[in-house]
Amino acid sequence: MKTQVATETREKVSQEVAQKVAQKTQEVAREVAKDWAEGMVKPVKLPPPAKRNSVIMIGLGGTGKTTLIRSLVKDLDANPDKKTEEYHLFHGERRTDQSRHYLYISDYRGQNIGTLVRAFIKQQKIKYSPMAYGHVNSLIVLVDIEEPKQSPMDDEPSQIDEPNFNRVQTHLAQWSGTALDAVFGFLTAETLNYVCLFINKADLLKTREKQAVRALFKELEGLLRERCEGIKFEVYVGSVREGEQINRLEDDLLAAAVDVSNTDSISASSTLAMMRANNA
Repeated sequence: MKTQVATETREKVSQEVAQKVAQKTQEVAREVAKDWAEGMVKPVKLPPPAKRNSVIMIGLGGTGKTTLIRSLVKDLDANPDKKTEEYHLFHGERRTDQSRHYLYISDYRGQNIGTLVRAFIKQQKIKYSPMAYGHVNSLIVLVDIEEPKQSPMDDEPSQIDEPNFNRVQTHLAQWSGTALDAVFGFLTAETLNYVCLFINKADLLKTREKQAVRALFKELEGLLRERCEGIKFEVYVGSVREGEQINRLEDDLLAAAVDVSNTDSISASSTLAMMRANNA
């Protein structure tokens, strides 16, 4: 009789333990699922008080994107946090008495819009991606007025009498209205705070007629302005190499940063778009 009672007691205890283990396993599974789901629609987690600006930078090869990024993140030897054939992701940090500013910049490496689209979709499949759809805050379009060096061993370009019009036309052909529609398809009006057209290599011109240089990209400026209703839009004619206009661009990016406490929610449309990207 005692043996039977002991056996029944052990079985009861075993069942209770098994139930508790199963319950705990389910709780952990729910937390993991919740974290995964949250991570696929929310940007990188940052400790408050902090502000974040996730920046998409586009431009042809040789326009000076990497140099510009390293200037903005205050590290001339900066290496990307993540590097693929399609994109490089950099980040930098600014500290003030009131807050920290985190700047994330994604440099898309491809020379065509298809590569850019594929790269952006890949970023949506990374948990807590700084470039999560619905959380990109700024767009920089970088163009220039002279062909890049063909080799790192080549001398730095000398001063020129006038812009290279073939190079300008290449930029205008690349960033057509159709291409820009695709780029702005990555962005949402609720979170896009800033767009900049930066015209680089102005230091190469013997005459610094910035208005004349800006006029060469009037078509592109117009296309961008059409898509920036209610969004701060700036055009800078400067030099990445010489640091000309970089401080103004940096100030704009810091001003466009968002409080991380305001990034805990995401719209239904953003969630749907994310699901589509993950299924692509």
